[in-house]
Amino acid sequence: VACFREAVLEFFNAELGERLTTLGYEGLRKMFNYVGGGLIYVRETFKERLQILSSSWAIANSDGSAELEEDSMETIHSEKAAESNTQATQQTSPPEEAPKTTSLLGNQSVPTTFDEMFCFNAAVMGLENRDWMYEVLKSFDAIVTNVANSYRLQEECDVISLRMAKIPGEVQLFEFKPLMLASLRSLVPKGWDSHHESAWEWLWSNVEKVLQKEIGKLAPRGRLVSRYVGSMEAHTKEEVSKMIYAKFFALAPEGQNYFKQSS
Repeated sequence: VACFREAVLEFFNAELGERLTTLGYEGLRKMFNYVGGGLIYVRETFKERLQILSSSWAIANSDGSAELEEDSMETIHSEKAAESNTQATQQTSPPEEAPKTTSLLGNQSVPTTFDEMFCFNAAVMGLENRDWMYEVLKSFDAIVTNVANSYRLQEECDVISLRMAKIPGEVQLFEFKPLMLASLRSLVPKGWDSHHESAWEWLWSNVEKVLQKEIGKLAPRGRLVSRYVGSMEAHTKEEVSKMIYAKFFALAPEGQNYFKQSS
């Protein structure tokens, strides 16, 4: 920032000469200091948040951590079983509840990924009937991994909006955040702190703002588009279709793989 500031000020001084007053020079200097300081703050702040999101998301969907937890649980169960066997040899009437409890714990299916934990918490909180949440969940991995790419983030939110528009019922976006945070706290128990809380709240607040703008607007737009397309003549529809597919395949060539026959 300092190098850029001094280079620009030197350029202004060389070009304007005496016309660049002391007041103007100091004004430009303060402006560059302010802008440069803001850029540095944004870079450092969002860099930390992006690192937190990336690392915690990897842990939340890591199979390795789940395997470690399973191994530790098996070790604990084996130690408890050994202790119960030792007590059984010393006592005339050993308790039957301990082995049964161990077997029940071993048969439980513990959620190990974010999707599984989210569905589990949704059922616990009585929100499992919110179908729109599962549409967000389908694209949530893409949202987290592309949070630094504003264009891709906007694209994912647009796709979610189109999917939610087809789902009947009211959409309350604020209901997603407590489920998201509860699931992440369960999957990232060791390193979770206030910085993680702030980073994930920041992510969802940005997504929520984009989605909120489109709620209730897509259905009327769809009717207008359907009415407009229905008023077209057959040859016009064919020409428009060719133009749409030509642009689509130019932007995303891999999309041709989803068509059974190429035309």
